Amino acid sequence: MASLRPLLIDRAAALEGVRRLHIAVFFVVGEQQSADLVFVEPATQPQRVQAALVQQLCRMRWPSEVEKVQWTLLECGELAAPQLTLLAEPQQRLRALSELAGSLSGRYGSILFQARLPHANHPVPERRSALQPLAQSPSGTAVAHVSSLA
Repeated sequence: MASLRPLLIDRAAALEGVRRLHIAVFFVVGEQQSADLVFVEPATQPQRVQAALVQQLCRMRWPSEVEKVQWTLLECGELAAPQLTLLAEPQQRLRALSELAGSLSGRYGSILFQARLPHANHPVPERRSALQPLAQSPSGTAVAHVSSLA
């Protein structure tokens, strides 16, 4: 893997990545096995190439110890450049949930509820939690108005 890192760095500098890599594994007994690594998207990250290489080596049947591993770059591919922006991203102001519930309660009443656990150790699961309104209605009551669909 150490001999492959300079290639990955050079390809990344040229905005290219590895698409196909041929590996040949030579064993002490004189036998040779080979495999091709194919990447759908060009790879420049050493961790990604190493993971594919290790996976391919684990699939091989090893008759003895490995003497050397030789690799050949078969195909490169162009990397997609990151999209740049002309202007700074606008700062979005997020409203707090309680503020949103308060502004909606004036028109619709207490329609937003939050589940709470007032009795977390109650033996009956249905009685452990309770729904409580997030905001008071303008009249000061926390009663939700539910309309009938009849």
